[in-house]
Amino acid sequence: MNITDLHYLSTLRTATETILREALGEAPKPIALLDAPRHRNLGDSLIWLGELQYLTSLGHEIVYTADIGRFFSDDIARLPADTVLVLHGGGNFGDLYPAHDSFRRHIVEAHGDRRIVVMPQSIHYQDHETLRHAGAAYSRAADLTLLVRENRSLDIAKENFQGVDVRYCYDAALGAPIEDTKSSARDGILTLARGDQEALPADLSLARTAGMRDWEFTPLNSAAWKGAIAVGAAYKRLPGMARRPFYRANLAALDYCLRLNVSAALHQFSGRSAVATNRLHAHILAALLGIPHAVADNSYGKVSSIYEEYTGAFSTAHLVDSLSEAVTTANDLSRAGSR
Repeated sequence: MNITDLHYLSTLRTATETILREALGEAPKPIALLDAPRHRNLGDSLIWLGELQYLTSLGHEIVYTADIGRFFSDDIARLPADTVLVLHGGGNFGDLYPAHDSFRRHIVEAHGDRRIVVMPQSIHYQDHETLRHAGAAYSRAADLTLLVRENRSLDIAKENFQGVDVRYCYDAALGAPIEDTKSSARDGILTLARGDQEALPADLSLARTAGMRDWEFTPLNSAAWKGAIAVGAAYKRLPGMARRPFYRANLAALDYCLRLNVSAALHQFSGRSAVATNRLHAHILAALLGIPHAVADNSYGKVSSIYEEYTGAFSTAHLVDSLSEAVTTANDLSRAGSR
């Protein structure tokens, strides 16, 4: 990353710390950080590392952590009364990801008497009635702050979440402490294409036809991941009293999973002369690593919104209209860089 981009990144991080300090309060507090991403979407792992970095740098102590599969509601009752329930940010706020949305709703409804902060999210509901019910549920919480990472989501939240403290905040992945492993350059560009419901139909078709890859993992990484996941699965099956002594082992396994994800992402990006993608956090990671890249939008506009509002200011970033154009642009950037 060049000096200009480093300075800009520093301003984004400082602004994010200010917003989080206002949302959480000046005095350090115990934090329960919930909805940990125990899955292989590497973007969520970058967000999580950024959240940890921000929260600890502000002096807060994370006293409890759980993913949705290994969360037990009675654990919350044992936490200090001033513990803030902090929900993981990202792009799963809405009906495209019902399991995570239901979990967040459960926390708000079952523990709405506690202080709750939702880290920076994008909001997208396909069904207006589902959005209406969600808005009613969130509006009943006694002390809830909802952080959103682009203006489109800010407008949705202010219109539908009455009485909720809604604030704008930059994507937490920008706070992830990423270090580039200076490796030798590889031939060709990296094309990283999403293959799910967030891909535009034409981009999804191209990715499948051309055999484009999404986030990738080495065999060794995958084997280590399966071992860490097995620890979490065993923890989940334990009854309450027997479970508590193994909480830290489960937490260590979760942390290992997340760091395996980030390691895989760095391996995938390492040495690339340019990147073509339609994933938001492939775009953000390329910016953090100072790699020239072209990014296309997702199905509902979160990528272009965030790009146009702040990530597009990185000198290495280029927004294009399609995945096909991203590949063409990345090849041009690669050739320009080799001159």
